[in-house]
Amino acid sequence: MVVWHVLGPLQVQVAGARAEVAIPKCRAVLAALLTEPNRVVATESLVDELWGSRPPPTARKLVSGYVLQLRRLIGDPAGRVLVTQAPGYRVAAGRTEVDSCRFEDLLTAGREALDGRDAAKALDLLTEALGLWRGPALADVPRGRLTNAEADRLEELRCADWDPSTDPPEESSVTSWQTPTPQGFVPCGAVAISGSEYRSSVRGRWLW
Repeated sequence: MVVWHVLGPLQVQVAGARAEVAIPKCRAVLAALLTEPNRVVATESLVDELWGSRPPPTARKLVSGYVLQLRRLIGDPAGRVLVTQAPGYRVAAGRTEVDSCRFEDLLTAGREALDGRDAAKALDLLTEALGLWRGPALADVPRGRLTNAEADRLEELRCADWDPSTDPPEESSVTSWQTPTPQGFVPCGAVAISGSEYRSSVRGRWLW
């Protein structure tokens, strides 16, 4: 199984072992494909991502070569994971295999828990979601239009607030946390509930 990490420097794990994507343009191609897992990214979009308005004459061939190198890196000679599909390529991956997808799924579950007035469950889910982050999204990837947009989108989700408009529970409680991580980043958040006013606000904040 291949696991993809974009919530921080780009990382790839193959059968539990880290595979180093050393070539910057290979990282840029892979990051662009991971902006939309399981969806085709057109070759022309990848060319634009790598070279902007000044692509070399052999740009399409170079993109094909970078994909071939990535397949060799992850042991995918048949192209079953990095799939060639007109008009370009796609990464075939389950949502649990891409940390950004897992992050979004946990946020959705956390929102649902807040809507259901289950503050403790929401706290656990959102703490787990924030714990997936290892630094700024796609931190070591040469940026293009696709990766810039995706990094900005993920950062907005990370810093989002949730304010459900449901009726307040009877009891009052306030829960907050501050959990250090091995990387030295600190996710902070709070869920506040009062009998007279129901306000749920969960913020993800990282110090790096």
